[in-house]
Amino acid sequence: MGLATVWLLRRSATGVQQAIAAEREAHAAAQRRFLHRLSHELNNVATVLQVGLGNLSSSTRGETGPPTTVANALLQIERLGRLTKGLGTLARLDALGVQRAPVDLGEVLAEAMEMARHAAGGDQRTVAVAAPAPPAGQGVLLGDRDLLVQAVYHLVDNALRFSAPGAAVDVRARRDGRWVAVEVADAGPGLTADDLLHAAEPLYRGRAARGGEGLGLGLPLAQRIAQVHGGRLELRNDARRGTRAILWLPLATMSSAHAHTPRDE
Repeated sequence: MGLATVWLLRRSATGVQQAIAAEREAHAAAQRRFLHRLSHELNNVATVLQVGLGNLSSSTRGETGPPTTVANALLQIERLGRLTKGLGTLARLDALGVQRAPVDLGEVLAEAMEMARHAAGGDQRTVAVAAPAPPAGQGVLLGDRDLLVQAVYHLVDNALRFSAPGAAVDVRARRDGRWVAVEVADAGPGLTADDLLHAAEPLYRGRAARGGEGLGLGLPLAQRIAQVHGGRLELRNDARRGTRAILWLPLATMSSAHAHTPRDE
């Protein structure tokens, strides 16, 4: 083995080591950002609760209805509950995987959109089905039905939050070979270049979301649910309007649909 060959091998090994180190650092940096955001969010909630409940006794004197401080405290408690529930779901997905069974995409879309319409209430924002799901039997997925409903719901709910009252959120499903794409498009301000890089990180909230009711968990949950089902989440700014979220999921094969695995380890 010549000196040149030895030098090339050492250089190659060094390159691999540097790539591994860079990947580890990127992962560690993402974890640090996550912990920082978690600390920030929980601290904000705790501060509001502390101030609100601390003033409870004085606020209730002479009041005939629920005092504002009590209402604010209850809202923050509910927000804290949603935050911890979302984080718990992320942890469960990473630790246990998912139960798998044949799931009809049309039913998933119908339930998710009904949940989103109910959550939107009477604020005049609507969910419009721009294109139907694949015909019955051609849109069968293999996975956890409840989690898939949750993934689509989070995308629709997120789109509704960034659409103006009176605007419609478009939902369409299309088949692309062995994949199905669930697309959700809003009429909001779109995402910045930085938002596109970090929007699916837990507790990240872009410029347009700061100060709103969101927790920064909807997109991360949708992405993680897609990943444990062998899919992915794609985010892009629509050329005509707002943001388009595309949930890519693999369709079940005929054999797998009839002989599903009990758990994805």
